[in-house]
Amino acid sequence: MKSYIISLKDRDGEFLYWVYLFFMYVRKYHIFSLPIFLSMVLYSYFISIRLFGISIFPKVCFSSGLYRIRLIRSHKSTAIIIKGILIFEKWRSGVPTTITLGANSTLEILNTFVLGDNCKIAVASCGHLKICGKSIDQLSGITADSIILCSQKVEIGEGSIFSWNCYISDSSQHTYNGSLKVEPIVIGSHVWVSEGVTLAPGSKIGSGSVIGAKSFVKGEFPKAVFLAGSPAKIKSTDINWKR
Repeated sequence: MKSYIISLKDRDGEFLYWVYLFFMYVRKYHIFSLPIFLSMVLYSYFISIRLFGISIFPKVCFSSGLYRIRLIRSHKSTAIIIKGILIFEKWRSGVPTTITLGANSTLEILNTFVLGDNCKIAVASCGHLKICGKSIDQLSGITADSIILCSQKVEIGEGSIFSWNCYISDSSQHTYNGSLKVEPIVIGSHVWVSEGVTLAPGSKIGSGSVIGAKSFVKGEFPKAVFLAGSPAKIKSTDINWKR
């Protein structure tokens, strides 16, 4: 029975995932599980409606306890989730996660994605952040303490995972000699971004790649390579990794 319930989280369908969550809350909170679970559902509906609009089931949930979500959204912005759920996961002490959407910006999530606490996602006016979410083989998400700043275009492929303290920005954020550098960032599918990695404007990471901890990445890299260093360079090719 236990193994069956755990297997529900990997199946397609929002209802089955909510069943899995209920039993996980029962296991964690025991006699207090029902009021805590209902509180989570109500807060999930609140965030879900503000972010994605009205739906039968909330499009967001909290997998390991409630914590605050700061949502700053222009009424002219667009946020959609095609399939699955945006899962907020508490890894630390529940430091708030912030999502900011500017005017005419777009946040597009194609499938289930996990977002840890103390993360900051900001999509500037007319920017487009595309997150493909989980793949058939594995979940996709960001552990905690990471930042995504999207001025123009940032795309994250399916099944890609990010560790702690990652920084992703397609803009230099400040002018240098009178110019502001803005170039799209594209991260392929099944990419593992280790702890403390910075992805600079114009970075393009091929599918199946791994980026070593503390690396500074700038430029285009092919598929299935191991990158490391500051600036990051190819250390190995034709790699194969599993979570």
